[in-house]
Amino acid sequence: MGKITFYCTICAGPLYEWGLRKASTAQPGDNENSLFDDDCECSDQSDDGEDFKHTPYCPCNRGYWGDILPERDIAVQATFAVRMLRMQGEYSQNEDESELPNDDGSCYLTPIGEYDSWFAFSLSGSDESLWPNQDGFIVHDACWQLLQLVHKTTRPSQQPLDLRRLYLTMMARVLGPNDVYLEWRDPRLYGGTTEFTMQEWEALPGYEWLVSDPLKDIDFSELVQESTLVEPRSQNQNVARGSIPADPFAKLPFEVHCMILELLPSESVLNLFLSSCSFRGASTRLPRAFWRSRIYTETPWIEGTSLFETVSSLDERVDYKKLLSLLKETSASCPDGRNDRYETNLSLKNRRRIWSCCEGILDILSRRTKESGSVSSELESITSSQVARIRDKADSETRTLVESETYFRPTILDPPRLSSLTVYFSKQTSITGIEWRLEGEESGRLFGKRATGMQSVALPADLVIAGIVLSLGPKSLKASDRMAFGLGLLSMDRVDEPRVKLGTWTENDVVKVFRPALNQSAAVVGITGQYSVRLPQPFSLNQT
Repeated sequence: MGKITFYCTICAGPLYEWGLRKASTAQPGDNENSLFDDDCECSDQSDDGEDFKHTPYCPCNRGYWGDILPERDIAVQATFAVRMLRMQGEYSQNEDESELPNDDGSCYLTPIGEYDSWFAFSLSGSDESLWPNQDGFIVHDACWQLLQLVHKTTRPSQQPLDLRRLYLTMMARVLGPNDVYLEWRDPRLYGGTTEFTMQEWEALPGYEWLVSDPLKDIDFSELVQESTLVEPRSQNQNVARGSIPADPFAKLPFEVHCMILELLPSESVLNLFLSSCSFRGASTRLPRAFWRSRIYTETPWIEGTSLFETVSSLDERVDYKKLLSLLKETSASCPDGRNDRYETNLSLKNRRRIWSCCEGILDILSRRTKESGSVSSELESITSSQVARIRDKADSETRTLVESETYFRPTILDPPRLSSLTVYFSKQTSITGIEWRLEGEESGRLFGKRATGMQSVALPADLVIAGIVLSLGPKSLKASDRMAFGLGLLSMDRVDEPRVKLGTWTENDVVKVFRPALNQSAAVVGITGQYSVRLPQPFSLNQT
């Protein structure tokens, strides 16, 4: 396939450590083979006495400062700790079967492997090259751990991260197989790394924070010491305030005000200050417990660090308001994107950046349109997927794509009968929406969008859907003009020819068939994928 340098799907950072750090600032014990030779190659200084300036392409202008970015602190170092998110059925015999899921069509994360621009991703003991965007999606192990932590921290009531849904969401954002990073189309991603994603990662001094290890054991002792009080402050604060009868909170004790404020997110606290004079008065002398609670909500990326272990020995003397301010200041990206020459908080800055990337990805997953109505968790947990793309997306469509998941069988046992199917068409007769109607439900379960053109059919009572066939038009059509023009349903008793057909069909159509490949007795229970105004794409099936 040739040399292509891909980057982490979560943070868009480099996947290898080679050539990132200056040889001139190497530290004792560094691997010399991994350093960048930054010896000056400019011509000698002129005799006119003017200050010498390096040319823009002089090697001394490249490479990270090794004295502030030790080899052990490079995020990707850890023995090239990268993994790949893959769909079940794509694994090789060299992978550890104990780490693979049992059900076909689900997703899994490979063991740690190595990445090379020439030979892509490979696992220990395997000669197979796995290419990002085609064989799976490559991530730093550190970024993956942070994604799991962000999910657990920000969504504690939800089930574990759905790898299949994450895989499908990533797949939907691949514009082409050679895209070096995914276009998530969210401002929280990637926080500055895309400026350096050239044919090779461009390591420039001043941007060391972008590759510093986000899982490093950060030393907060200096920040905590800087925020300590000279004298411990009393926990009980008595605030003089006038009682305003119109304010329903005015009669509440100050301690209750503080308890309420501690439980609210910061945005709601500000709204409460604006709407209540008594809360506004309480804000002038908020207790330390309130400011401690803000650390969890306003700097969530400190979750999983040793901050509060460091605080524990000085708890009574810590000014949490000041500590919160210092944490925000220390974690923030630099105004011009460059860190100071002798910056000491590189890992904390990168941790905040990648945490923000993870929040954006999880919000995108949460926004996946789900118009399926109710579906039992038991059924959802045993479904597997077959994934395919109908056609490549045009650049103009990338901003209009909507992700959706629709189950037309809501339960495992005694499901309501699927009574009818309606397909909606655009003016060009391509499919824009598919609506399934179940007995006993007032509205249908829609995948895609409704349109004025439509065709409906009553479904046989004994129909068990074993597959779906899409007609992409006659062979004479150019690949760029292919759309879904017809929809057919395969049944258990008729797997070679659609039992139900809707839309436009010809005798020489190019068709896409979706049906269980390994388990012929599996029934199709829903569809999931991505659609635009023009047609659904890509298209995949849920089956059990």
